[in-house]
Parts: sequence; C-alpha cells; structure tokens
Amino acid sequence: MRKPLVIFFALLLSLSAVCYYPIISAHSIKAFHGMYTSMLMWCPGAAGLLTKLICDKRLAGLGWKPGNIRYWILALLLPFAYGLTVYGLVWLTGLGGVPNSGFVNMLQSKYSGLPFYQALALYVGYLLTVGLAQNFWRTFGEEIGWRGFLVPELAKDLGFTKTAWVVGLIWAFWHFPAILLTDYNIGVAAWCALPCFTVCVVGISFAMTWLRLKSGSVWPCVILHTVHNMLLQAVLTPMTIDKGITNYFIDEFGIGTAVAISLVGFLLWLRQPSVSRSVVLQSDAQDASSLRRDER
Repeated sequence: MRKPLVIFFALLLSLSAVCYYPIISAHSIKAFHGMYTSMLMWCPGAAGLLTKLICDKRLAGLGWKPGNIRYWILALLLPFAYGLTVYGLVWLTGLGGVPNSGFVNMLQSKYSGLPFYQALALYVGYLLTVGLAQNFWRTFGEEIGWRGFLVPELAKDLGFTKTAWVVGLIWAFWHFPAILLTDYNIGVAAWCALPCFTVCVVGISFAMTWLRLKSGSVWPCVILHTVHNMLLQAVLTPMTIDKGITNYFIDEFGIGTAVAISLVGFLLWLRQPSVSRSVVLQSDAQDASSLRRDER
C-alpha cells in the first residue's frame, strides 16, 4: 500500500459515504432525481483526480490519450456480444418472454406508432448517439477512478491478472450497499444477486483492465461501461417479459449474464498483455507529454 493508494481509498470511502447516505435513507437510487447517484458515480473519479494532484501535482497517467480506434470498436461491440447471447438464450428457451407489452407501448408512443422493430432500431440508434453522449460523463466519473487511476497504479506491482481481480472485487463491493439497501437490484434475492453481480463485475474488470493496459487509454473502458449500462438497463431487460424466474438469469444479477461476462473476461485473460512497471511508467510519460502539448 503506497501513499497514493492510501489517499485514494481514504477519499473514495469518505466521498462515497457522503453520497450513499441520502440514497440509502430514501431506499432508492432515483431519489432526488438521481442527483446523488450521479455524484456517487463520480466518487472514484474525484478520488483519483485528487490523489494525482496531491501526490504528483499533475493529472498525467490517467489514460487521457485516445489510443487505437480498434479498442474503441471492441469496447462498443462487447456488450452486444454477451448481452444478445444471454437474452437471446433466455427468450429462445422460454425462461423469459419477448417483447414486453409495456416496452412496446413506450416505443410506439415515442415514435408515433411505428411498427415495434422499426421503433426499436430508432431507439437503439438514439441510445448509441445522443444517449451515449448524455451518459458518457457519469460512467467517465467511475472509469477515471477505477481504470484511469487504480488499474495502472496496481499494475505497477501486481501485473495484469491480480490487478483485474483486485479492482473487480473492490468495484463489486462498492456497489453492495446499493444492491442490499436500495432499489438498484431488479428483484433477485440477495443470495443470488450478490454472487452473480460480483462475478459479472470481476469478469468485466478483466475486459476493462485488458483494454486499459493494451490501449493505454481510459476511453475504451468508458465506452464499454456506458454501452453495457444502456443496453442492459434501457433495452434488453425492459424488453423481456418476467416469467417468475427470468430475473435470475438476466441483467447484472442473473446467472446467465455472470457466465457470459466471465467467459469474455477469460478469453481476454488468455490474451493478456505483458504488463510491467516500465510499461505503465511509459504510459504515464506519454500522458504527461500529451498534456504538455495541449497546454502549449
């Protein structure tokens, strides 16, 4: 535990406690129009930014450079790969139905009575453009902390695999108060929701750690996080008809999603980058050089 890590975790716990208190008191992540939830999502980022300023007097090393475009494309496609696989199997096996009439009515009302699949295409297109831009800043708040600061800081000593595990577990535990004490959970019993959510988050932590260290950029991680949230929470889960046990297989609290994301994480683990302290320090130097050019 080096000084930057001690400072980061102290700030993270303090800021998160301040934001969690009103959310838990209201038992809802949507309370106060979601203001405190948005603030909570920025706690890791604020902790990372402040730690950098306190320890380094600069913000280099957080992955500001864009990186190769292929990592952006991969980050965009991964949630569709595991999301459509899980939900497609749930629909085909009858574990859940499709489409949910409430979701159909919402889309047809939104798009002036267009046939469902045309309205759905427009809705997904809207989410991937306007919706992505609107939600980008919230997930950026998390990612600048988890992947911008914490991943490279741990990777200096732990390497790829241990870093992915540690960050994934911390990230999962950070969500536990919301799962247990608010309406964040979609209705899955805690005995299933907590382990499935943890497996999901650790699995996606492997994917994001891989993206962060391979690309040297935090932006692919922000894209993956944003698209994951929108696809599952705004499209696939609302579109699915609950048949009593459906929620135990879908979303971030279901067995199906946990298995699928774990498989993605495992496949990327097989292609893990060779991470050493020198590689991470080189990325820091490139970030610093980029920031100096921008300042000029």
